Amino acid sequence: MRSPSQQVYPNDLAFPYRSLVRLGLLVTFLIVYGSLVPFEYRAATWDQAIDQFTHIPWLDIGVGSRADWVANLVLYLPFGFLVCGALSARSLALAMLATAILGTLLAIGVEFLQIWAAPRTVSLNDIVAEIAGTLVGLAVWAIFGRRLVRTAQAVLMGGPQALRAAVILYLLAYCFVTLFPFDFLVTSVELHARIADPKAIVWIPRGVSSMRGLVSLLLKAALMAPLGAVVRLVWQRGMAVTLVAAFALSGLLEIVHWFEYSGQTDALSIAVAMAGAAAGNLFVRSALLFEQSLTPWIRRAAMLAAPFYLALLPVVRGWKHAHASRALIEQTLASTHWLPFYYHYYSSEGHALASFVSISASFVPLGVLAWAMRLRPGESAGRARSFLPVAIVAFFLALILEAGGLITADNRPDPTNVLIAMGIAVFSQRACEWLARVLDDFPATARVLS
Repeated sequence: MRSPSQQVYPNDLAFPYRSLVRLGLLVTFLIVYGSLVPFEYRAATWDQAIDQFTHIPWLDIGVGSRADWVANLVLYLPFGFLVCGALSARSLALAMLATAILGTLLAIGVEFLQIWAAPRTVSLNDIVAEIAGTLVGLAVWAIFGRRLVRTAQAVLMGGPQALRAAVILYLLAYCFVTLFPFDFLVTSVELHARIADPKAIVWIPRGVSSMRGLVSLLLKAALMAPLGAVVRLVWQRGMAVTLVAAFALSGLLEIVHWFEYSGQTDALSIAVAMAGAAAGNLFVRSALLFEQSLTPWIRRAAMLAAPFYLALLPVVRGWKHAHASRALIEQTLASTHWLPFYYHYYSSEGHALASFVSISASFVPLGVLAWAMRLRPGESAGRARSFLPVAIVAFFLALILEAGGLITADNRPDPTNVLIAMGIAVFSQRACEWLARVLDDFPATARVLS
């Protein structure tokens, strides 16, 4: 293991302008694709389009539609961030100006194209939100951009420095997902209505005793486990600090939920978060103290857990103890659209994110099992292995789950779920390999309680 003086720090690496260009082009493609889905043509002549675009209405932003406005802003934020970063090699001021112009042109151009895209609506609200998102993105780059890129580079490098960097990115992503769609209450009338709502604050939310509810609780605990791991590795603290940190973070997020139109504050989420952080702390301590002897046990545990995971997965994905009629299945298939992310347009932002998180949670264990079952005594647990096997298994497993949901419960199949399953399974395998390398390089002082 290298000493701290021998560590290669991110500032020694070339700044990845080309990667920012590629990511910026990818985000631009996703913006255009996401703005034109479901790609249903609406007839309009050029003169009609010009006339309609010159009379774009300003729609009232009520509390129920506020999430859609914020989603447009969030959609363009990465564009502003990445494009400004890609253009900032010589002059930050010119990059900010160019990014603002490009973001404005993109927003106007996409909204103009939506005139021919049914059932899309064109409004000044969307254009203002998209331009605002671009401006926020370039402002974030100007203030934090280079630091965030260096942080991402540190994560990819591995070693103790990687974990310190990764926790920053992880907590940012965790807070973003938890608080999305950011439909905050902004008027006194809305706040008074929330105060009068007896369901705004509950001890235990409804539905937690169902299978989906229990899986949701496990997911919340798993998402907080990295915090407990970081308390052990970076701060070198034990269980008491872990519980306090988890209580503070989850408690603050629950307070913020009270100010969201679609949010609900509950005490159970705080308790589950604390339990997840405690489990993460204990797991990392065991991994550090018994690193060599733990490898075969992890592999055996994965072998035993795999059948239970495969048996539980259909239940979580909505299979029933019945089957739909042939006529109903044929009718469902005839009305199914196979375009990726087609159905996300017809759902709310919160439901779309919940669907993504649900699919991701279902297939993260597959990547973990793929990593654990390929461990061999004497080999590094962080050795990078081919991702093709887990991608192929995820593809066929997701297909089976979609088909089974259709047959047993008449659930509409969605190719988007297959794509998400493959990506998440590969990502979780790579994450396990990365974490194993980080633990292997971590200083010995972290292996005992301070």
